[in-house]
Amino acid sequence: MICNKSFFSTFFLLSFLSGSITLFADDTAFTADLVMINGKIWTADSSNPYAEAVAIVADKIIAVGTTDEIETYITEHTKIIDLKKKRVVPGFQDSHTHFIDEAIKTTPLKDPYTPKFKAYNRLAFEFGSFFTGLLHIGVKMLGSTPMDLLPPQQLPNESTSELRLKRGIHELHKMGITTVFELGTDWEHYQFLLSLQDKNELDIRCELYFASRLIDKLIQTGINRHTGDEWVRVLGVKFYSDGWLGPRTCALRESYQDKTFIWQKCPGYTGILYMDQNKANRDILKARLAGLKIATHTIGDRAVEVILNAYENALSLYPDSDHRYTLEHASVLGPDLIERIKMLHVIPSIQFSFATTDMYFVENALGSERTKYTYPWQTLLDNDIICTGGSDFPVEVISPLWGIQRMVTRQDVNAFPEDGWHPEERISVEDALRMITINSAYSSFEEDTKGSIETGKFADIVVLSRDILDIPPTEIAATEVVLTMVGGKIVYERADQV
Repeated sequence: MICNKSFFSTFFLLSFLSGSITLFADDTAFTADLVMINGKIWTADSSNPYAEAVAIVADKIIAVGTTDEIETYITEHTKIIDLKKKRVVPGFQDSHTHFIDEAIKTTPLKDPYTPKFKAYNRLAFEFGSFFTGLLHIGVKMLGSTPMDLLPPQQLPNESTSELRLKRGIHELHKMGITTVFELGTDWEHYQFLLSLQDKNELDIRCELYFASRLIDKLIQTGINRHTGDEWVRVLGVKFYSDGWLGPRTCALRESYQDKTFIWQKCPGYTGILYMDQNKANRDILKARLAGLKIATHTIGDRAVEVILNAYENALSLYPDSDHRYTLEHASVLGPDLIERIKMLHVIPSIQFSFATTDMYFVENALGSERTKYTYPWQTLLDNDIICTGGSDFPVEVISPLWGIQRMVTRQDVNAFPEDGWHPEERISVEDALRMITINSAYSSFEEDTKGSIETGKFADIVVLSRDILDIPPTEIAATEVVLTMVGGKIVYERADQV
């Protein structure tokens, strides 16, 4: 347990955060509640990327530096964690999940560790994709979108919902996740999270995008991207513009290359676009006027183009230089779309495992030229575009370490292909880490309070069993989390390794 903080420590923290106290390396007057020393800390702070130790008071970091520097904050009341050269990183933030919904409705929580496809099985994949495609077509025939048709969620009784969610959160802590972005939140789930927060029983940070069908309710209640605090924060709304690549229902600018599914044989078929330009312009402008952050499911290049048009339209009518709108998935792009993403300062929210799930059929579906710009992660980074990373759980495995290995190797669970799928789009471990730490914090307008191990920020910290910056990339997923801390509180710990 972290020791009770003294009055002096509390006074110091408040004074420091208000700017009335300046820290000096040789100042030994201040007491830390907890220090972590002798580590290999990757901070995500570009001005000070590496450190050995960190000092914490209450839920905030008060100093980052060498072990010798941080030891000056130790007194008899300080909890000391000797990291023994273990790798330390900021708490992981999954920027695209459906975790809260999945955790509450499912018991036990669907296995978050097992890949959706242990090995690619074409028949099984196409069978599943066929029924998904039928569902997408049905939604389109109703003249709606998946976000509009989501029914209100009925919670189990409060005690059951609380138990299920807490069990799920414990699984996330075991994987080092300290923040989840929930895409398509229901009103009942939002109220439930607020009730847990009121009881101080929520120890994971929740960033919420409501299903777009609730936009009128958000306007009526005055909820916008400034609503909430560090535990439950409303960002905005999620729109859904097209289908998926697997069942060939994502909206393309040109026809699909193959005819795998019967609907592809329709003359002029280029996928399903739920939001044509008029609808996209109208709905996104409405969200802009409501002060909501906008996230839109966009997989095909035609969908990306329509939504970028709508973003540009809304921002030209009512400018916002700090909108931080996202394209969720942004799977099939092209040089012109990448240029527009950069120009509009839009954030691609990419899913770490999508490329290695889809690589078996992408070229067959799109042809070689469009495949070059499908999941073009390094190209986005080369264009100085800020990207965030997520899992899309339960569609894919939620483990961030699993996801990082996919991003860095572009290989599936069987290390296929040998050199990675389109290896020119592999990214570095540090770039992958940025996507699920400081970049995700930027996406939620919280880069000044979390996302990196820096003085004055929340002490959301993860300790790993191995140094993922130094080991072979194919071994990253086998690395274990040995400690997870949220706001200075240790929420998961492997006592045998810490």
